[in-house]
Amino acid sequence: QSAISAAMAHVVSHGLYKSALFLAAGVVVHHAGSRFYRDMAGVARELKLTLLSLLLSALSLIGAPPFAGYWSKDQVLSVLALNMPLYALGLSSAALTAFYATRMLLILLKADHRSVETSANRCDILQLVPFALSVSGLCLGLTKLTSAQGVEVWYLSAAPLASSAVGAAVAFLAGSVDATRGLPQ
Repeated sequence: QSAISAAMAHVVSHGLYKSALFLAAGVVVHHAGSRFYRDMAGVARELKLTLLSLLLSALSLIGAPPFAGYWSKDQVLSVLALNMPLYALGLSSAALTAFYATRMLLILLKADHRSVETSANRCDILQLVPFALSVSGLCLGLTKLTSAQGVEVWYLSAAPLASSAVGAAVAFLAGSVDATRGLPQ
């Protein structure tokens, strides 16, 4: 029963923040005029609402409290804790997810963006959809936080939080040198 409810909660929250990420990525691709990271460096600064959507959704994907992704990932990992190899695999995937989500944000914030002809104003309406979805994910997580069960579980999830923090820290440290290093030219 708990494995099924954990899986269903994760499917719902994952669908919410992943759809926000993909829609926001579409706005960035449209604005940059390219689907390649090297052409998107710095473009997020011109799309403030999309950047906020990407940030909120990435935090949920990483599993940062109080976002919905934190609670659903925690439920799944608590079920996996009964099998140590699967639990270790879950923690490793959480670290890898935090790494690539942080790296994506660092690349989009990189300073040397070549300005493109596309107007940021043409994307304003498109920016509202991923923003609404990412805020919904935050609200869904906040409702869990205010429940009695959520408050009890909050401090018991040190390993998943540490795993995500390590992944994000590695991406940040690697990105502080050059976030686009290793990307195809």
